[in-house]
Amino acid sequence: MTRNKQLPVKHPGHVFRERVLNRKGMTISEAAKKLRIYRQYLKNFTEGKAPITVSLASNIALFTGISVEFWVRLQSTYDVYMNSRYHA
Repeated sequence: MTRNKQLPVKHPGHVFRERVLNRKGMTISEAAKKLRIYRQYLKNFTEGKAPITVSLASNIALFTGISVEFWVRLQSTYDVYMNSRYHA
């Protein structure tokens, strides 16, 4: 299966912010407490400055019901996209 080239590739942190935090009306601080992670790390993640790790993906999966695999795949797709742009 190939990716639709018309769809933008987003960092998983942006997706998390838009689809989870914004829809739940949560702040970074509130979410960090629920996820049991540092607020600054979550802030960097939602700004696209830090990658998702399997550990963070597991926490997010428990919090949202969205699978670990989804979040890890999103990061992988983003990494491949950014790498291809860099080497183009």
